[in-house]
Amino acid sequence: MLDRKRRALLIRRLVRVAAFTAAVALADPARADPFRWPQPGGRGTPVVLTYSFANLFDGFRLAFSPPQLRAATEEAFGLWGRYAPLNFYERTDSGPRPSDWEYTPGRDPDIRIGSHAIDGDGVLAHAFLPFNTEQSGLAGDIHINTAAAWTWSIGAGFPSIDFLELITHEIGHALGLRHQMYADAIMSPFHGYRFHGLGTGFLFPRDIRAIRAVYGAGVGSVHPVPEPAPLLLLLTGGLALGWREVRFTTRRIRLHRLGIVR
Repeated sequence: MLDRKRRALLIRRLVRVAAFTAAVALADPARADPFRWPQPGGRGTPVVLTYSFANLFDGFRLAFSPPQLRAATEEAFGLWGRYAPLNFYERTDSGPRPSDWEYTPGRDPDIRIGSHAIDGDGVLAHAFLPFNTEQSGLAGDIHINTAAAWTWSIGAGFPSIDFLELITHEIGHALGLRHQMYADAIMSPFHGYRFHGLGTGFLFPRDIRAIRAVYGAGVGSVHPVPEPAPLLLLLTGGLALGWREVRFTTRRIRLHRLGIVR
């Protein structure tokens, strides 16, 4: 009788140990994923990626301006580059109109951000993992769902969808991260309304461990296409006004010679 009790106790302990071991293994999101961008120097060395805006400025309901959209995207890239050696450079978009059809990459940007109708109203967006990046143009591309009956905003809260949080999540996929089934992860499959406007984005420790497991620890950078500087605009305007004045003066000289004006 005693042996039976000891065996039952031993079995229960073994079950608890097995359950604990499985829970620890599942709770560790910092495992490297085979989907990743090339890193010739190995983990911890710089990775250079290009990105572009395809048709993102049309096709769905925006409750904010294009400059805010660009600022949110830049902030989202910067969050991932804060913890891993990922360097992002904006380029003028090239390639086919965004869709889920495969295309040859050519010299197109690595991560093209666009929009099109995606089946399923509950799907806010999707991104393609960086698989076979030398041959797949879709690798790393991000698509926002224009068919979803939602309004997109930055920091407005429910019921609109926060674009900053969404694009941060999708960039994670574009870099090679899968969903994490935890509430305390930006890579959770559920939109959490965690951000409250530009400058409020962040990553959870699980997200940081996950991106470092793929690319190593380090610090990257973001390089958007610069807006025209105020001085350049003034110089351009001044040159335009100066050319108009030259043309006007030249015309008066010609008319004066003809005796039309004095």
